[in-house]
Amino acid sequence: MKKQILLFPMLILSLVFTGCSDDDDPAPVEELEVITTVVVTLTDTNNVEYEMRWEDPDYAVGNITAGYSGVTSIPEGFYSGEIQLYNNTLPIDDEEYIVTNEILEAGEGGDIDHLFFYSGLGGLVLNSLAYEDSDVNGDPIGQQFSLVGVAGTGELSVMLVHEPEKDADGMPDDVWNGVGDDEVNLQFPLTISTQ
Repeated sequence: MKKQILLFPMLILSLVFTGCSDDDDPAPVEELEVITTVVVTLTDTNNVEYEMRWEDPDYAVGNITAGYSGVTSIPEGFYSGEIQLYNNTLPIDDEEYIVTNEILEAGEGGDIDHLFFYSGLGGLVLNSLAYEDSDVNGDPIGQQFSLVGVAGTGELSVMLVHEPEKDADGMPDDVWNGVGDDEVNLQFPLTISTQ
């Protein structure tokens, strides 16, 4: 009987010590960037710029239109593209106001933690989509890109994924495999017309 009485407290103590393991501590949560404004600029071969903009309705200030604004129609042809992200909750002179800079500086000399995706939705066709920048590992980032727009109407889909699986098969073929968090997921209305 004495053996059973001693075993019971030892069993309880062993459960207490195994239940308080450091392995159960939650991993630190990495905060995502605050993005209130997204600007996509397409530049044609004659250096004409076409700007599409999205402004978070909760942070639109001054003469800025909340939601989607800018061009909704461009001629078909070749374009070089660039995307810029801003945080309008901060003053313009704050170093974190331009979120793009923060994204590109991540990963010690070349962003390995972010990837932009572009695709045409509906009747919008984008040919020869190419990433014009890369991170320190030679994998794409997509802040700068190029494409050939074919006549049609639909939406330009733009996504920014944090911590994507860049080396996975088929990445990046403009199809996100679901690994990581989407920080930007927008669809700009766009018509590409014949000249």
